[in-house]
Amino acid sequence: MTVVLVTGLLLPVLVVSSQQYPYISKKMSWMEAQKFCRETFSDLATVNTKEDMSGLLRIILAAVTQNVYIGLYRSGVFTWHWTLPGNGYLEFQNWKAGQPKVGSEQDGCAGMDQNGEWFEDSCSTQRTFVCTDVNSGTYILVPISKSWRDAQEHCRGFYTELASAMNSSENQKIKVAAGSQQVWIGLFKDSWVWSDSSGSSFRFWNTNQPSNIKGQDCMVVTTNPTGRWNDVSCANANFFICQGDLKTGLALQSSTSPPSTPTQIQTSPTSSTPTQIQTSPTSSTPTQNQTSPTSSTPTQIQTSPTSSTPTRT
Repeated sequence: MTVVLVTGLLLPVLVVSSQQYPYISKKMSWMEAQKFCRETFSDLATVNTKEDMSGLLRIILAAVTQNVYIGLYRSGVFTWHWTLPGNGYLEFQNWKAGQPKVGSEQDGCAGMDQNGEWFEDSCSTQRTFVCTDVNSGTYILVPISKSWRDAQEHCRGFYTELASAMNSSENQKIKVAAGSQQVWIGLFKDSWVWSDSSGSSFRFWNTNQPSNIKGQDCMVVTTNPTGRWNDVSCANANFFICQGDLKTGLALQSSTSPPSTPTQIQTSPTSSTPTQIQTSPTSSTPTQNQTSPTSSTPTQIQTSPTSSTPTRT
């Protein structure tokens, strides 16, 4: 772990997939933390994948026992996202007539009907779902009824994610896997955005989070063993994690701690591309997460393996 001295602060610089995440052990409000990170490094930290979150959590738990800010905040503008990264939602949509619900200013999740068309529904509705395994290129029907978040956790635990349809070919494969059932797919709507404007769709909410209580427009990584996220007031003072290299001329002194502290945590065996991030202040809304893996006989549809690095909107 590298340590740098910046304007009187000793900052451990944590490395995940080659991306530097300086941990700031001085409590600030979310806006103050964002200002500090933008002036000193690049921005507050953005998380793109569950592998990146796992690596970041390991170093958070090693460094601190209190909640920390990263760059997610509530913007107030509701946007649809695929759970896998990429721009597929902007390029391909297959909504039923009259869907999604116009003017619906609340979280929402999407299902697919027997015709392969999408519909908006309450995320708490219980229905079967289709997962995807991006390494094998398969789509798996899980014939267990779960809420959207529980379905996502099941897919994350056993495969890669809830299935995303970035184009008509993928949409058809999900339809075939689903058969005659109406299923959850990996499309959701929320109003949370990243400070660096990256568009990352990764979410890692605690049970019953975000709570959507008025005034709780920022989020923290909790330091329970799972590292799940809670929404909180942006005025709360918390430690925080930035991203990016130290800007030229700001380092007064640097040193390296003993080699007993690892410098890198490998989080993404399929890619050497560093974890990315992005920017934009103020507030936004929620998304996902919870698990209850239950065994069942899944139906698999074999497809030509595409890239092991998925794409999303």
